[in-house]
Amino acid sequence: MRELSSIRIFPLSMFDFETEYIAKLEIANGLESGNLISNLYFNSYSIMDVCRKNLFLFQYKGKIIGKAIVDLKWEERGWGREAFYYLEDIMVFEDPITKFDIQKIWKDFKKFNSVAQNVPEMYMDAINKLCEEREKAHIPILGSNESFVINKAEGNRIEFYTTRYERVLKYREAAIKIHGTKCQICGFDFKNKYGYIGENYIEVHHKKPLFSLDEKLIPNPETDLVTICSNCHRMIHRKKNDIITPEKLKKIIEEQNINNIKST
Repeated sequence: MRELSSIRIFPLSMFDFETEYIAKLEIANGLESGNLISNLYFNSYSIMDVCRKNLFLFQYKGKIIGKAIVDLKWEERGWGREAFYYLEDIMVFEDPITKFDIQKIWKDFKKFNSVAQNVPEMYMDAINKLCEEREKAHIPILGSNESFVINKAEGNRIEFYTTRYERVLKYREAAIKIHGTKCQICGFDFKNKYGYIGENYIEVHHKKPLFSLDEKLIPNPETDLVTICSNCHRMIHRKKNDIITPEKLKKIIEEQNINNIKST
């Protein structure tokens, strides 16, 4: 067994993941691994308390549906020293682990809670073995050049879209350092809207027509990448066969604002 500091049963909120499949899809693709520690905290409304390597068992509606090693690292960023988490050895289970599975090992286990639960040290080896014996689910694992969007208007249909442009974390970080965390298209600021939860959050979009690239290129964070809000990012990719440019979307917004003023 890989030496672990702890095993934690980590609850995922149904308010953030409306179905079990969506939760599994998010786990399999890293839960945005590498972001600020508060982002994973937000996904569960639970206490993180990650100091060393931890095995997290992701619990959704009373079932453990996957696992990952969560490692906390302190890194120097443009705004100072921040705690970032990384997910390793991620696995989504074909068959979830139930309360009764846990009770065969941990006799005093009562139920899954809405906050994180620590597994007693005496049961860690057996619980870890239980997880390792689980069969891996066939969940789409997206490459660094792929993404997906959940269409809630059509019964949580999940649409995948792919580009051929490799997304590397260091380029994303450089783009944020250069352009900041305010949307370059509409001006939306997550921190101003959501307070500490939205602090330092922004999405990064590649300006070049990614679908037309036939080879990997090294992006220039200043000229090739833009920092934009989630809404603008989704509108850019709204039509799979007609991905519009940030400049065009900005013009559309400006024109719409003028039309709204005229209609009042």
